[in-house]
Amino acid sequence: MLPLWLTHTFLALLGFSGIYIFITLLTRGGLHPITLNFWFFLLTAIGFYILSLFMHQSLSVPSKHYGLLAGLIIVAVFGNLFSVYAYASAPNAAYATAIISTATVALALFSYVFLAAPFSALKFIGIILSVVGVILISFGSTK
Repeated sequence: MLPLWLTHTFLALLGFSGIYIFITLLTRGGLHPITLNFWFFLLTAIGFYILSLFMHQSLSVPSKHYGLLAGLIIVAVFGNLFSVYAYASAPNAAYATAIISTATVALALFSYVFLAAPFSALKFIGIILSVVGVILISFGSTK
């Protein structure tokens, strides 16, 4: 049996894959990325509000987290806006997804620098292989 975190990860993978397909279809159908992001996040927020009511989860945020939350909002707006532009203009949504998925590489490096996470030669090799894989997927022959 898979550990719970891994089960959640695979379910998230399926969910995000579906999101990427819907984003591509909607933008190719003429919906502007800003409009799409607005409605997507508004309706998602409403969905999470309803979920919080059913789960009796408070949505209050302690004031000590306001600065980090503001930073999260700024990077989320830019990241989501440009990812929708990427899906709208890429010849195949998988190309944009492959490049965006190299966030794992950036996250590993940022975690090492900002969170003092361990970094090893094996992780470095994994990063190189990930980047090579993205290059092959995104820029390889389309024939």
